[in-house]
Amino acid sequence: MQTPIFIAKLMGPILLVVGISVLIDQKSIRAMAKEVIGSRALIYIFGILDLLLGLVLVTVHNVWVMDWRVIITLIGWLSILRGLVRMLFAPFIVKNAPKLLKKQGLLMGVAIVVVILGAVLSYYGYRV
Repeated sequence: MQTPIFIAKLMGPILLVVGISVLIDQKSIRAMAKEVIGSRALIYIFGILDLLLGLVLVTVHNVWVMDWRVIITLIGWLSILRGLVRMLFAPFIVKNAPKLLKKQGLLMGVAIVVVILGAVLSYYGYRV
């Protein structure tokens, strides 16, 4: 099995379920996010996990082509960036993230993008 197909089979369903769960139960997701952003330790740990995920994706699949496979590459690089930001600027996140969490449309917009990415990756990962 080709690497992008394997990654799409793993990431697609996860992104799809995460996005749908946010759309279905925004109240619970906001409550969980509030707990996480109140803890510098959790932000830092999630930063490590983001950095790890990004480095794995970029190491095994750093492919810049004009088709669906570039989604995996972009997710990898964005995960690296998000991990670095979380690790280097945790106090800033603790201070400013609650303001972002209050914006109703932002969470919904991100969830819709995540659902679309999950659907695209699932389609290409599992198509016959």
